Amino acid sequence: MYKDLVRECFVKINNYFLKERLKSLVKNFKGEIFLNHKHKERFYNSLQNQDQDIYNISSRYIAILFLLTVDESLRRNSEDIVKLNRIDLKQICLKEINAEGYALYQTAKTILTRKECIKINEPADEELIDDMTFKAIINSALINRYGAEIFLITK
Repeated sequence: MYKDLVRECFVKINNYFLKERLKSLVKNFKGEIFLNHKHKERFYNSLQNQDQDIYNISSRYIAILFLLTVDESLRRNSEDIVKLNRIDLKQICLKEINAEGYALYQTAKTILTRKECIKINEPADEELIDDMTFKAIINSALINRYGAEIFLITK
């Protein structure tokens, strides 16, 4: 269940505000990992361009692709640098990216480099990170940890 995966993935986090946001996210989960139909379509179109089965691709790559397809501008700016199981985030042009897109980019960079490019208190801050971006960040962490099976969750 989604609730159990979120709890297990973030059990060691000691940030009150993040835990409160996670509770709200879990409470409002309706069985969809993607933010909306457009996000899902962008993700699977990008994945289809890789000509690989989702279960043969690393969970890190899938999590990063998930983040880069949340926002149309970010997807458009990253489509040329997304290669089979390799993404060079340094080549993404961030000129037209809004604050949410930048948070998604920093989260992707964190997953890719395994260095904290976005601090844990940033997604915890409701004024800094909106609910949809928060959901994308959390779900990308779940994808990174649990792989493509996360897309099968319905509750």
